[in-house]
Amino acid sequence: MLKRQLDTLKLHTLETNRLLLRAPRDADLDDLLSIYSNPTVVRHTGDTPWRDEDDASEFLEGAREGLREGSLYGWCVELKDTGRVIGTCALFDCDLEKRVAEISYESHPDYWNQGFTSEFLPQVIEFGFRQLQLNRISAFVDTRNSASVKLLLNNGFEHEGIMRESWVEKSGDPVDEYVMGLLYRDWASRTDAR
Repeated sequence: MLKRQLDTLKLHTLETNRLLLRAPRDADLDDLLSIYSNPTVVRHTGDTPWRDEDDASEFLEGAREGLREGSLYGWCVELKDTGRVIGTCALFDCDLEKRVAEISYESHPDYWNQGFTSEFLPQVIEFGFRQLQLNRISAFVDTRNSASVKLLLNNGFEHEGIMRESWVEKSGDPVDEYVMGLLYRDWASRTDAR
C-alpha cells in the first residue's frame, strides 16, 4: 500500500490570500539566490550563504530528487501580486512508513514581519497531516530565533526539550536548538475546534 501511496503523491500547489506555494522552477534561480545568499536568512540554520547560481541549481535538483523519493516536499512561496518568489517551505526527512517529517521555512528579509509565514504555514501543516498522513511534524529551532519559536507555538507546536550545542557557528560558538513537535491528534483537536 505504501508503494501505491508514494506513486500517487505529488507536490500540490497550495494557495492563500496573498501567496502561491508551488513547485520550484528553473526560472526561480535568481529569486532563490537572492534569498539564500543573504547571511541574515541562514544565520539561524547553520548553513553557508549561497555563492552563485550553481548553489541554486543544486537546491532545485535536490528538491526534485527528494520529491521523486518521497522524502522532501518543498515549495517556493510566490507573492501573487508580483510573481516573485519570496521564500521557501518544506516538509523534509519524510518517512512515510513511520509517518514523520521535519518542517522548515525561510523568506527574504524584505518580507519579514508582514504575516506571510503565518499565512502559509497552516496550509503546509495541513498538507502534511491530510495528504501525507503524517502523525508527527518536528521542528528544530535556534533558541535565539524567538520569531520562529512564537510562530510554531501559535501553530500548535510544543517545546519538547533543548538539543544542546546542536551545531557550531563559524565563530566557534555552539548553538542550542529547541526540539519542537506537533502531533496529528493535537492538530486535529485544534482545527476541529475552529
